[in-house]
Order: sequence, then C-alpha cells, then structure tokens
Amino acid sequence: MKTNSFKENFELLNKHLQRHALLMIIASSFVTLIALLYTIYWVYDPIHISETVDALYLGGDIFFLVISVLLTGVLFLSKFVKFKTNALAIIIHLYVFLLVTWATLMCVFELKYGYTPVSYFMIFTLIAGLFVVEPLFFGVTITASVIVVVSTALSNGAAFFNELEGLENLIDFIVYFIIILLVGGEHYGIVLNDHRIEKKLERLTYYDDLTGLLNERSYLKEIDELDALDEENKKYIVVLMDLNNLKATNDKYGHRYGCHLVVRCGYTLPQYFKSSKLFHIGGDEYIVIVEGEDYENFNNIYKKFDEELSYSTIEYEGQELIFSLAHGYAYYEKGLLYKDVMQKADDAMYENKKYLKDKYKMKSR
Repeated sequence: MKTNSFKENFELLNKHLQRHALLMIIASSFVTLIALLYTIYWVYDPIHISETVDALYLGGDIFFLVISVLLTGVLFLSKFVKFKTNALAIIIHLYVFLLVTWATLMCVFELKYGYTPVSYFMIFTLIAGLFVVEPLFFGVTITASVIVVVSTALSNGAAFFNELEGLENLIDFIVYFIIILLVGGEHYGIVLNDHRIEKKLERLTYYDDLTGLLNERSYLKEIDELDALDEENKKYIVVLMDLNNLKATNDKYGHRYGCHLVVRCGYTLPQYFKSSKLFHIGGDEYIVIVEGEDYENFNNIYKKFDEELSYSTIEYEGQELIFSLAHGYAYYEKGLLYKDVMQKADDAMYENKKYLKDKYKMKSR
C-alpha cells in the first residue's frame, strides 16, 4: 500500500476532524471530566499513594480538561472559520502526544507502588484513537507507551498476570486493541479510500494519463488565472513545442512507436523545467508556462534544451526513431493578454520548425 506524504496525512486529519468533531468533543470532554471528578474523590480518600502523585494526577486532569474545552471551541469555530490545515493538525497531534505521555506516567507511578492501572492507560489512549488518523504517529506513540508500562510492571514486580486485577486489566487491554483494529481500522480504511478516490479523480481531471503532464483542462484554467492576475504579479514565459516527425513515425512503424515518442517527451521535459507548469494539450503539442527559478535561469535552461532536444535519434524495440522538438518562446510584456504572448511563441516555434525541417530533411508532422 502506498504511504501517504506528510502533507496528505494532515489533509486526511483535517477531513477526519470535520466529519467527527462532535464525537471527539463529547469523548474528550466527558472522559477528562470523569477523570477529574474521580481524582478529586480519590485525593480525599484517606488511603492514597503520595502527595506528589495526587498533585500530578489532579494537575493533569485539570490541564487536559482545559485543553479539551479549548479544542471544543476550536472545532466549533472550524465549522464557520476555515483554519489552516497544518496548524490545526499540529495542535491535535501535540494534544495526542501529551495525553498519551501523561497516561503513561500515571501507569508508571502506580506500577511502582504495585498497582496495575492499565485501564487508565486504555481510557486516555481511546481519546488519542479518536483524534488520530495518521497510523504511523499513533502506532509509534502507543507502542512507546506500551513498552514503558510493561517494562515498569515487570521491573517493579507488579501483579500484571497472576492477580485478579492484573488479569482483568490485561483482558481489557487486549479487547481494547482488538476494537481499535476492527472499528478504527475499518473507519480509517474508508477515509483513506475516499482520499485516494478523490486524488485519482483529480488526476484524471487535470492530468494527461499518457504523459503525466497537466492536460488541456488544466491549461485553460491556467490561462484564466494568468489573465486575472494583477499586473505586478505577472512574470512568466510561454514555451510552445511541437513533436516533429510524429506522423511519419506512425506511418512507418505504427502508432505504438509514435506513442513512445509522446511519452518520452512527457518524461523528458520535467528534467529541464522544474519549477514550471508543463502541459500536454493533445497529439504532438506541449506548452510550458515558465515561472519561479526556471524564469530566472531561463536562458541557460533553454540553451541546454535547444542543444539536446532539437534533434536526436533514439532506439526503441530495435528501431531508430527521430526525437525532435520544434520550439519557440515569448516573454510576457506589460499590457498583453495571454493569447498575445502565446501568438508570439507560436510564431517563433514555426520558424524553428521550418529551420529544423530544412536542416534535417524532416516532414512537418
């Protein structure tokens, strides 16, 4: 299964939050409130562990109850105000990490005194499970805590296996993780599958399936966006390209060989233009909207491109094919529309095509 990128995981987390905000608010607030009330009752019990541990538990409960209330407000506002995905996701991840760390400390303190409070650990990791949609983060955090709890139990001789309380907690612990695997796994699987479908539809909509470059739909959208930009933000170059000799290749060797040239062009162009938008708008036509670092280094890039791709021969399935790109470019100038810049690039490209055709005795298409 393909692993999601860091950014994709945050996008998934944001969708998870939007879908299940109410459930998470109720679970987080309810559990922390119950924990606080129980801790207050326990602190006033004449039989308790120590003042230090009492203070830690009480302080932790209050802290997470306050955080829960704040998250409630944030998640409520997120329904009306759009927060930055990364910022909200980082807050949730930090909350989960602190919550599990605190639950682990509770277990460690009690285990040192011979108790087996695995159920405490389960309750608070349940909140973590509700908040987390990034399996790697959840897995590492919980695994580290489990190792600490189990190693502490063993090193302190806690009754983890041979007493009724220890056996009960162990069974609860196992049941809890089975539920997480079955219910949580199915839920996250649905979320991940929905995300993959959306990405696939987006790719089919805006990318050319053959070359992997942006398609004509994306190109038309880009034209509208460029023309809508403020004058001071317009800074681009249009490079127009046409794959020479494609029809002759198809006629002589078959469409599979011509298709290879089209695909090869889609693979090759990104090696030259790395910060630009590259489009395959059908057949043998390609367009590059040069921006960013490519714009600043355009002369060097274009010189190399001209030397290496104007004309070469490649071998494919035992046949020697001509790989040649006619090309022309034009800078955006103040007051011009995109179609004006495109026309200049088109004129330059056909001049180059005529030059290459005469020089290498090629057909126009």
